[in-house]
Order: sequence, then C-alpha cells, then structure tokens
Amino acid sequence: MSVVKQSIGVDVSKDDFYVRILFQFQGSTEVRKHRGVKKFSNTNSGFIKLHEWLKKYTVQDAPMVIAMEATGVYHEALAYFLFEHGYFVSVQLSTKVNAFAKSHNLHNKTDVSDAEIIARLVSERKLVAWRPPTKSIRRLRALTRQYQAITESKTVTQNQLHAMEHSALVDDQVCMRYREIIALFKRQLKQIELEIRQLARQDELLDNVLRLLMTIPGVALKTAAVIAAETGCFQLFDSRAQLVKFSGMDVVERQSGSSVRGRSSISKRGNSRIRRALFMPSLSYVKDDGVFGQLYQRVYQRTMIKKKGLIAVQRKLLVVMYAIVKNGTAYDPRLHQRRCQKEVGKPKLAYRDSIN
Repeated sequence: MSVVKQSIGVDVSKDDFYVRILFQFQGSTEVRKHRGVKKFSNTNSGFIKLHEWLKKYTVQDAPMVIAMEATGVYHEALAYFLFEHGYFVSVQLSTKVNAFAKSHNLHNKTDVSDAEIIARLVSERKLVAWRPPTKSIRRLRALTRQYQAITESKTVTQNQLHAMEHSALVDDQVCMRYREIIALFKRQLKQIELEIRQLARQDELLDNVLRLLMTIPGVALKTAAVIAAETGCFQLFDSRAQLVKFSGMDVVERQSGSSVRGRSSISKRGNSRIRRALFMPSLSYVKDDGVFGQLYQRVYQRTMIKKKGLIAVQRKLLVVMYAIVKNGTAYDPRLHQRRCQKEVGKPKLAYRDSIN
C-alpha cells in the first residue's frame, strides 16, 4: 500500500525536542507508527540530524506535514530551519493541542506523549501552513515589545519615586537613583522610536503600511508600529474574521437550554498586545462625531455599558486598518460614513458586526 500522508509531531523544549512519525496508507484508516519517538538536541546540529533522519525514514514523494506546539520562543529556530528546507510546517497553539488530547481522553503529560498527540492531530486534521514573518517585521516586533516593557518599567519606577518622595523618611540618594533610572528609560524609548523610523525607511512595505495606518485619526506611530508588528503587516490573514479571532476580539456565547444564559463576551484568547494598542485610540473617539464615535454611542445607548462600546470601536478600528492596508488606500471617513449609514436603522446588527 502506498503512503498518502506522513504526520510528524514535534514536542519542543529548551534543550531538546522529540519527534514522532505516523504513516497513513491508501484505502486504509489505519495509522502506523514509525518505531519509537526520536530525540534530538534543540541546536543547529540537532536540526541537521533531524533533516537527515527524515530523509532516511520518510517517503519522499508522499505528502508530509510537520507540526509543533508554540512554546514561547524555543520552537522558533526549528520552525525556521524546517521552513527554509522546504518542509510543510504548522505551529499550533497549546490550547488546541490540549483540547485535542482531552477529546481523545489522553491524560499523560510527557515529552513522548506530547509528540504522539501532535502527530495524531496532524493525521486527523487539515492544518494551516506556518508563514514566518520577514526580518523587518521580526525586528519591528522586538522593538515594539521592548518599548512596551520599558514603558511598564518606567511606570513602576515613577510610582516608587512618588512613594519615596511622600514617605515619612525621604532618602535623597534613593530618589536620585530613581530619577536617573527614569531618565535612562526615557532615552531608551526615544532611541527605540528612532530605530522604528529608520527601519520603516529601509523597508518599503513596512513604510507604506505605517503611513496608511497613520491616516486614521487618533493612530500615531507607536500604535501603527504595534499593529504592523503583531499582524505581520496583515500579510498573514486572508479575511477580517481571521484577524479578529487572532486579536481575541471574537465573541464567545454561553447559552444552553433555559438554565444557562451567560453574557456574551470577547474571547481574549488572541494577541493581547493588539487589544492594548487599540485601547487609547478608542478612548479618543468617545466624544467624536465621526464613524467611530457614532458606533460607540449606538452601542452604549443600547447596552448602557461603556466597555462594550469601546470594544466595538476597537474591533471596528482594527477591521478598518485591515481594509485600508489590503486595498492600499488612505483612510476616507466619507466612505466609512456611507457604509455605517446603512446600519443606523439596525443597531443590533451594527453592534454584532462590530464585535464578531
């Protein structure tokens, strides 16, 4: 019998990773394992050994899918190596792998069993290929995330300085060091902003995306940079529904029979940095008479919950960003105003369309 699919599961840790191969044959639902689970070191030499091992023990003409669980940053080097060598690579969220294991009533948690579970996931599901971001996007992501980390550290230090200055026993030396640290943070933040601008000038696609995003009122460089970095300049998405789910703004409903009627809410299972970046711009639209301000007022007047109005604006803002980047056109408030006028008589539909 000929092999119709080769499912390879990889469980990655900091120092090593385990690999399991499953074969599926034509005309049979049976899945056969290849020997035991193989262990490799999570280094470049280990990647080369894996490449040679796969060439030796897999069927070259049969479809092959390699899947791994997203484990912080430990899986990235292996994923890039396999992608560069022409393999079909899929990176799965740990929540999806855990849910799959529970659906099969599998409770063991070891490196070997995890590789087995991921391989079975590959054999039963049609997975989406992983597409790595460009070097510019990776650098932009590193810069924006460091900017956020330094900003948070600066806020902590400012609070510590404030507490010391208003305490019963003020220590001038401690206050001086706090001020020096804050000054250092400010210099670093300015340097990061400069590096972001320089990076944009060196990459035509990134520069164009940032310019388009900043045509939206209330969206400045920092917000645009975070959105571009975390979404890969929207190159990783084929629809706005994918983008909304990736950002964790998809709606989760809890309803069953007549006894369970929970509140609908966003899942928050996606990228929290996107939601964080959109929060401040959404606040600026609360008293605005434009498209976003009208959306906020419609949702708030119907639900009397300000947070729902802000979430609706954030979701709408993200979708508008996606649209202008995909179309390559600057933000036109008149265009979006005409579209929203069709929804004025349907506030419920307008709200659902703004958070789904």
